[in-house]
Amino acid sequence: AVRVGGGVRVSGGAGGGAGGSGRALWDRGDCDMRLTWPEALTADDHSKAATKVRTYFGLEPDTRPYTGAFFERLGGGGDRGEVRDVITAEDLVAVSMLSVAVPAGAAIRILGRDGRRISDLLREIPTALDLVDVAPELINASWPAWQLWDVLHGMYGVGPVTAGKLVARKRTGLLPVYDTVVAERVGGPDGFWQAPHRHLSGDATCGQRKKMQ
Repeated sequence: AVRVGGGVRVSGGAGGGAGGSGRALWDRGDCDMRLTWPEALTADDHSKAATKVRTYFGLEPDTRPYTGAFFERLGGGGDRGEVRDVITAEDLVAVSMLSVAVPAGAAIRILGRDGRRISDLLREIPTALDLVDVAPELINASWPAWQLWDVLHGMYGVGPVTAGKLVARKRTGLLPVYDTVVAERVGGPDGFWQAPHRHLSGDATCGQRKKMQ
């Protein structure tokens, strides 16, 4: 599953390059954004999906949580009050729970000279905002969340997926994680931020809401 606005996030998967070049994943604004949801999420009986979630978080008998279960929760979360507007060393560790690594040079920039620019952008992104509540016309290259992704992706060795996971760590209800694991389950549409937004909101500009398949 993909966490978008209060659900559950898929973890694990690839590092920098899922789905090809980074820009193509995010900036298509048209309606050709087909997602195919796993059967467990579309069935009338949600018990299988609930069991998978409980297993993932180690809540079923004789199970241990996947490392990805700690992505949001490590150290109390990346969007907790005292650190919500700064990417910390703890956040760099947290994304490793989702099988990516931030290169040393990029980490030095994030924690050092680029920290102020990153914090300025984070202050423009509410922590309580869910993706479905964002006006669709705002999801473009001038959106602060998109600009933050651009800043991170512009650092040497930080692929589109790693940049996206860093942003998702800071604003957990707003941006879905996208990597090869997610792509295998829901597809690889252009404009990935717009795609789940339109599925969740039923944006009329895309015609009728696409059915989950």
